[in-house]
Amino acid sequence: MSKRINRVVFKDHPKSKVFLSPIEMGDVDRYYAWTNDHDVTRFLMIRFPTTRKQEETWCAGSAASAQLENIVLAIIEKKGGTHIGSIGLHRISWGNRSATTGAMIGDKRFWGAGYGSHAKVLLLKYAFDELGLHSIESRVAAFNGRSAAYNKKCGYLEVGRMPERTFRDGKFHDEIVMETRPTLFRPIWKSFEAGTFGPSKRKK
Repeated sequence: MSKRINRVVFKDHPKSKVFLSPIEMGDVDRYYAWTNDHDVTRFLMIRFPTTRKQEETWCAGSAASAQLENIVLAIIEKKGGTHIGSIGLHRISWGNRSATTGAMIGDKRFWGAGYGSHAKVLLLKYAFDELGLHSIESRVAAFNGRSAAYNKKCGYLEVGRMPERTFRDGKFHDEIVMETRPTLFRPIWKSFEAGTFGPSKRKK
């Protein structure tokens, strides 16, 4: 287990089980392991093996500074200071005030216990109230019920479905398009601050 208690905090909240931190070069080994774990990548866009050099390049780019179109942050479990994954805003359109979100809980010990949804709420609060974004999209494969459920818990609504868009495990699956906006997110944030935002039940 990697303890990172003294890690720099970028976003936090007293009711959150996690905080968000800039990516560091010391994260390379964990990302290298996670992006080569089929259990993890089955739910991501990653389809090919990655090398340690590739992860070094990715971490270096993320650690250098927030890019104009992508902001990626590490998810740190607060109780033990463990780096458990990452979350980000991607394809940011400043003119349209829109972006997409992507997340990975790479440490499987923390799956299904609400850590991803806490990280998503912190990210959305930052996106809406500090960056001034208006529309945040997320896309999940229809077989990934866990991700769809946690997006809904964070204020996303299903706004469309792309038939047979994702190929996994020898089959084509629909891709669900989900979106949230400030008016949808405000009640979620109020429940978060009130301490009534509990973990979602894990779905297969």
